[in-house]
Amino acid sequence: MSNLTLSEELFDAQIELREERRKQQEEYEQYRADIEGMKRKIEEIEATALHSVLHLQGVIEEKDNIIQILLLIMRQECIFMLIFLVKV
Repeated sequence: MSNLTLSEELFDAQIELREERRKQQEEYEQYRADIEGMKRKIEEIEATALHSVLHLQGVIEEKDNIIQILLLIMRQECIFMLIFLVKV
């Protein structure tokens, strides 16, 4: 084998290696972009979940307030009934 043939083979191998590295770099960059996209989606989901939890907490507090008011009204009605029955 001549030096020229070896040089051509080495040159071809270097070109193939560069092309393979370029492809790997592109794949790596695509994976990084995909990971960043997934991170953003996770952050959006977390923010939505937090918003939902806070809204639900507000609804629960409002429900508790309504229950407390209804209990007070029922107690007042019971007291009025007792007063009425005692007078009768």
